[in-house]
Amino acid sequence: MFRDLILICIVLPCAVAFSQVPTYAQQYTQRLGGAVSELERSVAEYQALAARQNMTLTEFVDSLQGNAQVEDTKAVILGQAERLRRMRADLASLSDLDWRPQSLIPRLNRFGHRDVQTGTWEAFQPALPVTLAGAMWLGLGVLFGLLIAGVLRALSRLLFGPRRARLGGPPPGRG
Repeated sequence: MFRDLILICIVLPCAVAFSQVPTYAQQYTQRLGGAVSELERSVAEYQALAARQNMTLTEFVDSLQGNAQVEDTKAVILGQAERLRRMRADLASLSDLDWRPQSLIPRLNRFGHRDVQTGTWEAFQPALPVTLAGAMWLGLGVLFGLLIAGVLRALSRLLFGPRRARLGGPPPGRG
C-alpha cells in the first residue's frame, strides 16, 4: 500500500502539471499575438518614415549616417523588423494547433521568445484550480480519507477479528 501511495504521489502531480501544457501553450500564443501586434505598430512607423523618403525600410536604415547613437538606432530598427518576422512565423505555426501532444511537441521550438515566456508564466492561470490553497485542501482530503480508511479497518478488525474472511471460506476462528 505504501508503494501505491508513493506512486500516486508522483504520478498525480505529473499528470496535473502535464495537463496544463495546452493551457500554457494557448496563453503563450495569445501573448505572442499581442507582441506581434505591438511590433507591427512599431515597425509600421519606421516603414512610414521610409515611405515618405520613397525608400524601403532597409534602404532607409542604410541611408542613416552619423555617430554611435545613429548606429544603435539602426540596429534597433533592423532588430525589431527581424524579430517581427520571426514572431509572425511562430504565431502562424502555433495558430492552427489543436494542442494535442503529437501536434505540439514538434513545434516546441516556436516557444522561444523569452520575454513572451516570462510574461506568460507570470500571468499563467491554470485550467484546473491547481493553487496552493487547492493543494492544501487536496492534502487535507487525502489525510481525511486515510483517517476514515484506518477507522474502518480498525472497526473491521474489532468486529471480525485480525484476519479477513475469504469469500466462500470458513468464518474466522473455525475450520
